[in-house]
Amino acid sequence: MTDAVQDEATLKANLEDAANEHGEPHWFVDRRLAALDQLATLPLPTAQGLTIDEWPLMPLDKIEWRRSDRDLAATIKPDDQQIQLVQLGQKSIINSLPDDLDDQDVVLTDVFTALREHPQLIERRFMSKMIPSTTNRLTSYHLAYLSSGIFLYMPKDVKIDQPIDIELIQDSTRPQPLVSHVFVVAESGSQCQLTIRLATKGDTANTANLLVEVMARADSHLDITAIDALGANTTSYIKRHAVVSRDATVNWHVCEISKGNTIAETTSDYAGSGAQSAIISTAVTDQQQQVAITTAVTDHGKLVGEGTLCGVQLGDSTLASHGDLLPATADTATLKKGLTAPFAEASANVQQQICGAIAGRLSSN
Repeated sequence: MTDAVQDEATLKANLEDAANEHGEPHWFVDRRLAALDQLATLPLPTAQGLTIDEWPLMPLDKIEWRRSDRDLAATIKPDDQQIQLVQLGQKSIINSLPDDLDDQDVVLTDVFTALREHPQLIERRFMSKMIPSTTNRLTSYHLAYLSSGIFLYMPKDVKIDQPIDIELIQDSTRPQPLVSHVFVVAESGSQCQLTIRLATKGDTANTANLLVEVMARADSHLDITAIDALGANTTSYIKRHAVVSRDATVNWHVCEISKGNTIAETTSDYAGSGAQSAIISTAVTDQQQQVAITTAVTDHGKLVGEGTLCGVQLGDSTLASHGDLLPATADTATLKKGLTAPFAEASANVQQQICGAIAGRLSSN
């Protein structure tokens, strides 16, 4: 037996052992192993012309199930004004879904609980039509090495008035990739405002791989704010995709302020007449980081728009995108105004979050 075959056999055995130790359903373990088999046959994603072959995007170490030190999230407190789910490393530490929404069969839980307790809601949909595992090598890696994530399900006609805040905190106090998945299903007529935040605690060099899948059924409405603020020693791949059905709306407000090398893709696909989706992004890069940002809106796979993106490229960094770059020589107040201007028609809550994130990022330079 060759070393390559032995290595592949060891990887599969380690992956199967870790998944079984975790108590995952057999159908999901099988899908993990199939995704591992696909890795060598799939290409890396394109990255707006950046060369990413040498980026450390796929550590193949055995998955280890660990608890993180809760003191890393000591500054995060429950907030009665919003619904919160906070994950630190691999474990949820706050989940404040109100009882009245639980009574209406809204589900907000970690992704592995969803796999075990709600297979009828997730099994057929998970990484199948929205972001298939075969999309590229990094999506296949994601399915094989998934170690955390969130599932949000909104039944028909349920309108959630309180904002939902999901915070995913990478524990980089030790070597451990963040491979996390946010899966959202909005049934017909449902509605919510959702924020997804990414952050890093610690300085260890690590990988982050985040996928967000959104299924918006007919007449549903989702406003999604995504704030990516990973650390300088994190190399990340972030892919967000929504399938927008008849007369449904999904609006994305994306703030890309991670400090490490990053590939970030946000896309929506219309799957019915009257579907609508706006993608508005802002980005700040500095020092020597390289960031590639892609946004696109398609209609049954055919490109119909690229979204709006405004960014600033500081220091010796690279910001590769289709958007407009502000002059790096501008003062902080001018940069803040220019980077937040595209969100002028967003809700006050979205504007507040984006402005706060941009102000904090610019002040760190």
